[in-house]
Amino acid sequence: MASIETFGGFGGAVAPGKSVRREWPDWQPIETAPKDENILLHGVPESTDEIRFGPEPRSYSGYWDEIDGAWCMSGATWVGPFIAATHWMPLPSAPNPTTGGER
Repeated sequence: MASIETFGGFGGAVAPGKSVRREWPDWQPIETAPKDENILLHGVPESTDEIRFGPEPRSYSGYWDEIDGAWCMSGATWVGPFIAATHWMPLPSAPNPTTGGER
């Protein structure tokens, strides 16, 4: 497990001025990824649109598309973009709005 610290007020789900330490799972090889749920994928989009995506690996919320036999980013269309994913981890649970973002 990797430990990260989330600070409020910088686009996070933590109340401004608060800091919450959370335990996150480490990145796992893509071969071990579940193919029946949305997960966090790390890789390069298989796209010729480098202006939009760039050539560097990034992290995306995504899922396995059984029909195309490919990893897709959430919100993708039937033509992609697909992701040449190398690693994955579970998506974090949603913040609890009654506790200022703490889970």
